Amino acid sequence: MRALKGVYLEAKDGELLSILGHNGAGKTTLISILTGQLNPSKGDAKICNFRLSKNMEDIRKILGVVPQFDILWDKMTPKEHIKMF
Repeated sequence: MRALKGVYLEAKDGELLSILGHNGAGKTTLISILTGQLNPSKGDAKICNFRLSKNMEDIRKILGVVPQFDILWDKMTPKEHIKMF
C-alpha cells in the first residue's frame, strides 16, 4: 500500500500552503518526508529550488514546522528546541 502517490503541490512566493485531509490520508507522512524525518521510497521533492534528495541541510535552514502537539526531545536542549521551532 502506498501512503503517497502522485502528490504534486506548488506554492508561489508569498502564498501559504495548507495540507488538509482525513485520518490516514498521508499528511504526517508527507511532512515527515519533507522535513527529512522519513526517507521517500521513490521520487523527490523541491523546496525553494533545493532538492530533498541532495540539499536536506539547506532545506532545514528555511523550513519551519509546528507540530500539532507539544513535542520535546530528551536529547535536545531548550535552546535547540526554540531554534528548531
